[in-house]
Amino acid sequence: MSNPMKGALRCLPSAVAAGPIPPATENLSYSMLLPGGAYCAGLARRSIESLLDRHGLDDLGETAALAASELVAAAYRFTPDREMVLRVRWQYEALRIVLYDQHPAHRSPGAAEECRDRRSRSM
Repeated sequence: MSNPMKGALRCLPSAVAAGPIPPATENLSYSMLLPGGAYCAGLARRSIESLLDRHGLDDLGETAALAASELVAAAYRFTPDREMVLRVRWQYEALRIVLYDQHPAHRSPGAAEECRDRRSRSM
């Protein structure tokens, strides 16, 4: 009796020793949970500089670190001592830095707009 799986294994790629993927611009994508204290601005700064250096984007390091620390500082003013998530990603040939905080959603559109304006001015 012939083995029904005999031909199926031939279509599989040969096994290659997998190793770590080296940091490169195109695989820059990180999310960090920050505990939310005032010291997190410095932590975000150092993390961004290190990540960009490792991914070959060190020329953006100083500006990106400043932007990240400003985002953290603004979030701390609105939601002190609450966890926040910092996302750093290279996408569409641009560095994207996004910070999510735990500021509650506003019920009215007017209050939400006013809050957005106040946050924008604080930057």
